[in-house]
Amino acid sequence: MSDVAPPKRTKRRVAQLDAADTAARPETATAQIVARDLCKTYVMGGSAVHALQDVNLEIAAGEYVAVTGQSGSGKSTFMNLIGALDQPTSGTLTVDGADLGKLSTNALAQYRNEKIGFVFQTFNLLPRTSALDNVALPLLYAQDTGDAKARARVSLERVGLAERAAHEPSALSGGQQQRVAIARALVNAPKILLADEPTGALDSKTTEEIIALFEDLNESGITVIIVTHELDIAARAKRQITFQDGRVVEDRS
Repeated sequence: MSDVAPPKRTKRRVAQLDAADTAARPETATAQIVARDLCKTYVMGGSAVHALQDVNLEIAAGEYVAVTGQSGSGKSTFMNLIGALDQPTSGTLTVDGADLGKLSTNALAQYRNEKIGFVFQTFNLLPRTSALDNVALPLLYAQDTGDAKARARVSLERVGLAERAAHEPSALSGGQQQRVAIARALVNAPKILLADEPTGALDSKTTEEIIALFEDLNESGITVIIVTHELDIAARAKRQITFQDGRVVEDRS
């Protein structure tokens, strides 16, 4: 990792608002993601597990946010709700003014395909398939095949892998595979990039390269939200939100 110390941070009020405060507080004009009294409960073995409890926060367009917390704290659940991979039990989660809890199945699929780019710890690339074809897959799912290969090539160029377009995953290093996964996440020009432990399977040098890439993407205007348990990775973000037992316990920038 880089030896450069992260900038000093000033703590601000934890973003857990009570009901009265939430009702009185206007939404930030630039808010892209707004959670209000957001809850997610799972029933497991007859018992209720409260993965998220009364989460109230806003994320502005173009922010670079690290979401941290121990395993089971709710950080990945929060990301999954933003990505419409799951639905809230109660409360609201709006993105660009759309209440995700009220969208139809088809509308949610369109939302995921058009507005969200996903990056995971496991690269989830198709074996025996070229990097170019892996990157083009979201366009094929969206039946946007007209210039799929050309757009996929541009996306690979953006992450510095144009010369590896014909290589299959088995011929790529871990860092190169993650770059292909990031290129795939970018091919639909998403407004929000969600990354869940994106450097967990990478060495320190490759981790630095991937985080630098996320920083460059954020500078281009994309909202970047990284879920991580690595504090040095979180320190590179412009804002840190910490979850514990399904609640936001710290929000600082």
